[in-house]
Amino acid sequence: MWLFLSALVMFFTALVGSYVVLRLGEAKESWPTLERVGLDGWALGVNAVALCLASLSMVWTVTNARTNRRRSTKTGLLAVIVFAGLFLGATAVDYASNFSRGISPGFYRSLMHQRADVDYLAAVKSVIQSRLREALNKQNSGSFFGNPRHRFSDSDENAAKEWQLIQNGLVQWTERTVGRSDDPLMRQRSIEALAFLIDPQSFGEIESAKITQFLSDEDLDTRFKLVQLKQQLAKAQQRLRIQQSKISSHTSRLEGTSGQSANEDSKPGHRAGELTRSITAMTQQRDWLQYRIQATEKFGSGGAGINQTHELRLPFLISGGNTWSNAYFLLTGLHGIHVGVAMLLCGGLLLIRLEDRRVGLVENVGLFWHFVVAVWFFLIALIYLI
Repeated sequence: MWLFLSALVMFFTALVGSYVVLRLGEAKESWPTLERVGLDGWALGVNAVALCLASLSMVWTVTNARTNRRRSTKTGLLAVIVFAGLFLGATAVDYASNFSRGISPGFYRSLMHQRADVDYLAAVKSVIQSRLREALNKQNSGSFFGNPRHRFSDSDENAAKEWQLIQNGLVQWTERTVGRSDDPLMRQRSIEALAFLIDPQSFGEIESAKITQFLSDEDLDTRFKLVQLKQQLAKAQQRLRIQQSKISSHTSRLEGTSGQSANEDSKPGHRAGELTRSITAMTQQRDWLQYRIQATEKFGSGGAGINQTHELRLPFLISGGNTWSNAYFLLTGLHGIHVGVAMLLCGGLLLIRLEDRRVGLVENVGLFWHFVVAVWFFLIALIYLI
């Protein structure tokens, strides 16, 4: 047994040592705070109480086994199983809470990103396109996935409009800015602005102030461009009406003079075509500017971010988040597996006759359990204090 425990000590020492090296090698600002990753304090309290009670129950169990009190021994083992199950249940609830917020180990379900880069922009775009496609399919079919109980309601229509506005006014605007700008700082700031509108908590006070100023300057510039564009569009539409009037007059003259050449004056038609193409381009640009203004007014005014204010689950930023989540779920997950193994061992003892010659077996299970509890307190000290 001691050889087995020695192997476990070396195993967990290597894991804990790797975590310490990883943690101390990261700057303080590049490692997420407990509030940012949303670790629940109640789960920590429940786990601590459950493990302490389970350890006391195990001490009582071993004592009863040495004095050959079989009924009390099995009662103690059952108590250990119950308290260990409470520990695993609280851990599972804590895991589920993290998963619901998109905090999970580094696989496809995670909504957490460490940097505002093109990968983050692509992830936001993918989620929004999926939600928008789902909303539009529901709107077109009148039901959701063929289920007539889920009719397309006013709230569904508003959700579809929100997704459309986010796609046009935020994501596609950011894509256009990143694709057309030659300034790397401008591209970086545009993606950071998108991440800020989704979840402002991703940034510190200084960065938040810079991004807020960037959005304010951009909004003023966008509104100024929109006013100019509307004036240009009105003038172009007026010129188009004049050219259309000339075309009508020219057509009437040609019909009245049969001997005239059909190519006598094609300039009005050519100019009208150019104006039409110009008006179409300006109309599209006007719509883009209006989408941007509407999106920043709707989603940038609350200050809490799209995810919190509008209860949308979009990818968000946590500096060092993926590294932290991988380490956290690896350490606590492996520890949970060992708790489960201890529960199985206790359950196995309940199924056999606990005679005097099996006292050593109960003691070995007790040693294993106390080791598991000691490892948990080391892990919690590292995760919550370092």
